[in-house]
Amino acid sequence: MARKSRKKGRANDGSQEPGSSTSLPLTEKHHRGAHKAYQNLLGEAQAQARTEAQQTLHYELEVGRAGLKRKLEEEAETGRAELKRKLGGE
Repeated sequence: MARKSRKKGRANDGSQEPGSSTSLPLTEKHHRGAHKAYQNLLGEAQAQARTEAQQTLHYELEVGRAGLKRKLEEEAETGRAELKRKLGGE
């Protein structure tokens, strides 16, 4: 019952004329619905941002690993060549 009287009071406070072309203020129920929809959109946006960040991180890790592997192979090849040169030169 309190809700009905509160809604009635809100409608009859003179701030909005019945039938006016401007939108009526949101009722508490509509406000909650809008807030819930906002929360859902925010959650979806955060989940998408988190997924994109994880994908970027995984990509950067793979690129870094490939670079380290290449550098390690180059150093190993250089070490083998140097060792071969030392052993062959003695």
